Amino acid sequence: MSAKIIKIRSETDDIQHAKALSRNRSKRQEHRIFFVEGVQTIKEALGHGWKAKAIYYAGDQELSSFARAVLQQSNADKHFELPTRLFHDLRWASKMEKRSELIALFRMPEDKLNRIPIHKDALIMVFDRPANHGNLGTVIRTCEAFKVDGLVITGHAVDLYDPQTIRASMSSLFSFPIIRLPSHKELYEWFGEIREIHPEFCVTGSSAHGEQDLRTMDLTRPRVLVIGNETEGLSANYKALCDDIVRIPISGSVTSLNVGTAAAIILYQAAGHSAGTQMG
Repeated sequence: MSAKIIKIRSETDDIQHAKALSRNRSKRQEHRIFFVEGVQTIKEALGHGWKAKAIYYAGDQELSSFARAVLQQSNADKHFELPTRLFHDLRWASKMEKRSELIALFRMPEDKLNRIPIHKDALIMVFDRPANHGNLGTVIRTCEAFKVDGLVITGHAVDLYDPQTIRASMSSLFSFPIIRLPSHKELYEWFGEIREIHPEFCVTGSSAHGEQDLRTMDLTRPRVLVIGNETEGLSANYKALCDDIVRIPISGSVTSLNVGTAAAIILYQAAGHSAGTQMG
């Protein structure tokens, strides 16, 4: 079914609603709809089967062939055709510096762990209480690069669906399951269910004070890799939940690595380096 085209000439509730979703986390969660800007990003979301509620564009300007193709690909209920001035006003609401031709509203998927496929080679990452949009976006990109089956975000964290996180993820947010949970407690039963099917399943945490050297760690799958908050690191609750805790060996006066860097190193090791393999 093709989208209904609605021409708007002055600011309406639909535009105000889109602005609120770009700025307000509570509104996004209340309506379970989020704001996405940019032709390529919207194309990626649609290509991975995400459902759009609406797409906005300037009707008095010539759209690129790329933007027109995305509109034809759209699964949105409605397309809103705006005057350039209103479209620019909506675009600036998200504080994006680069010019974009399309803005879309997408529906959030459910935060259910059964969206993550579990198999004998499953690799899952848990990021506890991420506090920085850029770091969360980087971890999401890294997870896609190393074929992680799913990412779980726990605790009080920056918003996964904030425009800043989406931009930092470079569209990787749409490529694999990402689940948000209130705390580590929601993982106990799930881990137990995985162990019933795969007894070899392990949970490995990362800490600067971990007992295991990552270079000699056997990261045989299925496995969950846990990284902690940028400032506080791995919490005591997660340390208790983990089967083992690894450290990344570093030298000099450096005491810790950026969480995105640490995630990349650990996932690189898990992707194809068996126990005893030296990195770098």
